Amino acid sequence: MYSEKSLRRFFEKTIPDGDCVKWIGAKNRKGYGRTYDSKKRPAPAHRVAWEIKNGPFPEGMLALHSCDKPDCVNPDHIRPGTHKDNMKDREERGRTNRPFVGGVCQNGHRLDEGNIYYDGPSRRCRQCRTEYWSEREKTRPKRNRGAA
Repeated sequence: MYSEKSLRRFFEKTIPDGDCVKWIGAKNRKGYGRTYDSKKRPAPAHRVAWEIKNGPFPEGMLALHSCDKPDCVNPDHIRPGTHKDNMKDREERGRTNRPFVGGVCQNGHRLDEGNIYYDGPSRRCRQCRTEYWSEREKTRPKRNRGAA
């Protein structure tokens, strides 16, 4: 599997960070550690950490973080899962780019078919839009339309 030299090199690129183990080696642009697996192929560092502790990673599965820190390589914070599992975690933890999750918008307004409108591919809260424009109208200077 992993040679003593490759294990030493792997762990030289880690430091403790609370309950996490932070990767300080090379990272991709999303902040995930990059290293090499036992077959000398480029691989995510968190996945290699899991393999060092648990053996080969299950085929076709993703490595999911329980701590939501891309640079964490603590194998206890990583579990195999499907894409569906990953999207469910994303929704439950509020890591989505959508402005609302779970039936309410970011301001707590109920989202049903009557209170949603579409702005391109994005769903928006109609009540938030109404409140925004209502407030904006109050602070906007009045025009003098009758002066000649």
